[in-house]
Amino acid sequence: MTFPRGLLQPAAGYRFSLDALLLAAFARPKGRVGLDLGAGCGVVGLGILQRTPHVRMLAVEQDAELCACAAANAVRLGAAPRLHVLRADVRRLPVPAESVDFVVCNPPYRRPDTGRMNPHPMRRAARFEAGGTLADFLRAAAWSVRNRGGCWFVFLAERLDELLAGCLRERLRPKELVPVVSRPGTPARLVLLFAVKNGGAGLTVHAPLALHSAPCCGPTPQRFSASARQFCPWLEDGPKCRATCSAGQE
Repeated sequence: MTFPRGLLQPAAGYRFSLDALLLAAFARPKGRVGLDLGAGCGVVGLGILQRTPHVRMLAVEQDAELCACAAANAVRLGAAPRLHVLRADVRRLPVPAESVDFVVCNPPYRRPDTGRMNPHPMRRAARFEAGGTLADFLRAAAWSVRNRGGCWFVFLAERLDELLAGCLRERLRPKELVPVVSRPGTPARLVLLFAVKNGGAGLTVHAPLALHSAPCCGPTPQRFSASARQFCPWLEDGPKCRATCSAGQE
């Protein structure tokens, strides 16, 4: 099995997205123990384990079926000794304070009062703040990570102000920001953020990461840009493009 091909996912409902792969590629962990908050089927943590053989990951997920998928995926990839799956609610996280070296997190993007709620419970929990708000996830990250430990996030660009304000409120100092755009010259739909607990001032805003170099429409194959492939080696071209495709779309 080659990551991320063949990862087990629930038969209906949740599907991991490009966002998780970008986050796994963006994280540059220091230390030996990491925490994945809202782990889903384990994509982000398993991606990190593929790149950093010295690291162990704790994957926290509230849904029982997704927990089972994450554990099974770790076995299939030969990573079971280094990935521990914990079924838990981030609002009541059973993890000691400052017990991990770094955190990765792909919080639900939408507030319950915005957008059309998906009728499927698993998809609804993945996309909407039904099992914890952005503030809850940031609070859990700040609680768990050691002093000067790093936290990596992927989130909607339109809520960047909330992400930055929430990080500062929890003493997670934003240090690096990467806007993610569908193509050059288009608005960012996603942002990748690196923050350090009790870190010093100074934020580097990188050039936007363009996922595609050409217009994405019609029946032609969807091609990722060379810069996107360099950033995230797990990207694979899709069989075709749709006129509506863009980063972070639901």
